[in-house]
Amino acid sequence: MFEDYSERLFAHFVAGQWRAPFGAGCVGVPLPGGRGAGQIVPAGPPDVARAVAALRGADLAASLRFAAVLEAALPDLTDIFAVPQTAAQRLQDRPAGGCIVLGSASTALPSLLRRLSAGVLGGVIYCPAPEQSALATAISVLAQKADLPPGSYAMLHARLPQTEAALRNTGLPLQVL
Repeated sequence: MFEDYSERLFAHFVAGQWRAPFGAGCVGVPLPGGRGAGQIVPAGPPDVARAVAALRGADLAASLRFAAVLEAALPDLTDIFAVPQTAAQRLQDRPAGGCIVLGSASTALPSLLRRLSAGVLGGVIYCPAPEQSALATAISVLAQKADLPPGSYAMLHARLPQTEAALRNTGLPLQVL
């Protein structure tokens, strides 16, 4: 799953494809214990506009397929990212339109996976904290594996002030985890 991990950290996942960001500035990806895991290019207003323009809802079958892929990967994600292991794949919130999920360094994995798998029904843009960049990249690889319709899931690095401001300006509902 992580063959080209370092390259994917430099990209955003939009409309079913890995895309180069419009910006050029880099931000370090911190890991617990103070070590760095690489760098990301944070999304700016043009990246947000591209993700919003591509946003499309998926059908229930695609949402369930994504949930199943996430469920199957949960033990590996738990081992790799040292988060508590909990079964987490019941669709609870089914937004009618697009939404944005803002992650934080303390976002619980089960809650995040539930929100993302349900969010694809209306189209979801996931913007993780820099500390979640490696996890967000892994989840995006899984979204690609689930063969979601283009635009139903997007991931933009990272939840920094400039990116969050651009996301808030879209008018889409925000879910802060």
